Amino acid sequence: MCGIMGISTRPILDPCKIETALGFSLADFKNALSSVKHRGPDGSGEVCMAEKGIFLGHTRLSIQDLSSAGAQPMRSKDGKTMISFNGEIYNFPLLKGVLEKRGYVFSSNTDTEVILNLYSEYGLECFSMLDGIFALAIYDDQKDQMVVARDGLGIKPLYYYCRDNNFLFASEIKPLEGLLGRGRLSPDQSSINRYLTFQWCPGEGTPFNEIKKHNPGTVALVSRGSIIDTKSFYKLPFVSSDSQVKNRRFDKNEVFRGLEKNLRKAVHDQMISDAPIGAFLSGGLDSTSVVAFAREIAPE
Repeated sequence: MCGIMGISTRPILDPCKIETALGFSLADFKNALSSVKHRGPDGSGEVCMAEKGIFLGHTRLSIQDLSSAGAQPMRSKDGKTMISFNGEIYNFPLLKGVLEKRGYVFSSNTDTEVILNLYSEYGLECFSMLDGIFALAIYDDQKDQMVVARDGLGIKPLYYYCRDNNFLFASEIKPLEGLLGRGRLSPDQSSINRYLTFQWCPGEGTPFNEIKKHNPGTVALVSRGSIIDTKSFYKLPFVSSDSQVKNRRFDKNEVFRGLEKNLRKAVHDQMISDAPIGAFLSGGLDSTSVVAFAREIAPE
């Protein structure tokens, strides 16, 4: 778990007037970023490109490559892209191998750097290639736009505010609230009611009308503080579109074998980490199964 945060706004030609242009200072941005320090206690960083109207921040929980080579925000070798990323990409070793065959050279063993190079090679198509959970923002200097994306099931949180040529995003609402102040926010009673009814709020709603959840499986293109386009890159997978297969009755043992095979693969794929891995073991069938498959990779 890491914390990400960023701003896209109109270019600020005079860095001394950042506070006047945005209504808050660079120090305010750093303070807001510190409010998600609990998500990433192992390091933090921020990049200010006022002349482009771009601010990116990150608090790091080190999982892959615990060295400083994994620090974020991370720039590509050619300096054309920069990323702030929260998540885990389980197939990043495979994707890294593909990119190395295409001539890419890596400075770290992180999934973060793989995403950067994957975007350079495939553009927006790269997100459908990722097997994992993520919330991220990539600044594309050549196109002068921010690319903001969230994993297909929305496992990793991502919130945003977009008004008056100011696009702000973060892993949590707290830093956005800190920057904007209560004076710019109003309660969304419908979303609050949904939360009190269901213990969560479906859709884009949050406790504030002005702050929304970024939709799962969606990428937003942001330029100078405005969302210029959104694209969906994920659809729930189905076994088959063949009606004969969809309507076939599966034997009980066949179902058990299929569940065992897929659960084992899911657990094994997620056992990639340079930090110790733990599990919440409640004694139920689900957590016990996860730990049993995990022990096949790490017996101790």
